[in-house]
Amino acid sequence: MSSLFTEPLPHSSRAAYERRVWGEFFGDLIRSARETRSLSVEEVSRAAGMAVAEWEAIEAGAVPRTREQLKAVARALAVEWEAMAGLVWFCRRAWER
Repeated sequence: MSSLFTEPLPHSSRAAYERRVWGEFFGDLIRSARETRSLSVEEVSRAAGMAVAEWEAIEAGAVPRTREQLKAVARALAVEWEAMAGLVWFCRRAWER
């Protein structure tokens, strides 16, 4: 059986890779929620009180770092806080250091 990688990634590289993958998955779910509601990036970023570039960064995989930012994202998408907290828990590896 051949392997794409002949040697395992160093722990720090693997951790960074996993954070990126989970962050991108979180961003994809946020984008999907926005698109399901037929909202533009401009509309949700304004509702969340953030710049369009900040919202686009979240959808691209940069996870919000504070509870207030997460609550603003949930509010802009009209998502219950409990559902957002569950999504964060599911994608928790995106926040690991």
